[in-house]
Amino acid sequence: VMPRHASRITLKIKEVKGVRLHHVSEKDAIAAGARSPLREVGFRLDAFLRALAKKHRNATWKRNPWLWAVTFERL
Repeated sequence: VMPRHASRITLKIKEVKGVRLHHVSEKDAIAAGARSPLREVGFRLDAFLRALAKKHRNATWKRNPWLWAVTFERL
C-alpha cells in the first residue's frame, strides 16, 4: 500500500453498484474512459463492449453479466 503522502492522486469511493451489461449506456461508457475516433452516438459504447469482451472472454452481450460500477471523487 502506498503511503498517502507519496501519492499524486487520492480518490474516495462515492458509490458502488451492480449493473447488468444491457443497462450500460453511452454516458456510462464515456465515464469509464471508452475511446473511439468517431464521436457519433453509439461508438463509445461499442468500444467499451469490445474492450470488455477482449479482457473478459465470458462477458458477452448474450450472457448479460453483472458488472461493478464504481464512482470516485478526487480528493
